[in-house]
Amino acid sequence: MRSSVETPSLGAVDSNGDSPSTRIECHIDLKAYFHETLTRALCTRGVEVAQPTEFYLVGLLSALGHDTAALSRSLVELSREVESAHRAERIARLRDVGDQALSVSGLFDAHLERRGISRSYLADLGSRAYRSASQLASTSRESGDRARATIFFDLSARFRVYAEVLEDVRESTALGTPDDVLSLYERFCKTRSPAVAERLLAHGVMSVSGSDDVS
Repeated sequence: MRSSVETPSLGAVDSNGDSPSTRIECHIDLKAYFHETLTRALCTRGVEVAQPTEFYLVGLLSALGHDTAALSRSLVELSREVESAHRAERIARLRDVGDQALSVSGLFDAHLERRGISRSYLADLGSRAYRSASQLASTSRESGDRARATIFFDLSARFRVYAEVLEDVRESTALGTPDDVLSLYERFCKTRSPAVAERLLAHGVMSVSGSDDVS
């Protein structure tokens, strides 16, 4: 297991001198804002999602829009807390691991590349955490835990799919970091993200299919 997975702040200053998190905060209703962008990303990728999972992802995004302090701790540290946690706390600790793995995988791809962190590593770690949380939640005495068991199972089973959806959300909102056209094109060639394709077209790129050049 890797020693740590550090997470950058969403408040990095952009080319206009504004921070992405500051611009998001200006929106009156973060949940409504992210619900709209998430719904669009899901539709673009043709991903059908149950309403409880959709609301869970919206809540995760809006929480990050307000504050990313929860992501400042390493996944190794969070995983160790799972091992030492009592049963009553174990679901919450597993959820923390899953949420952080999903957030880092979907929202901080440039950070992953700099740190040499494998997407498959995060996907395996996050998927296992959500799966274990689902198993424990399904037999919990707490009705709230049992209600989330299906959500955790869905997040575990389609972790990579939801990570890709969050990538599109990042690219179409202030969560994305500013890139020049070449960087965007290189990212599109790697991910084939529809959201990146739209941004390329907005920059005057005539074609983003196959190996076509940026015009």
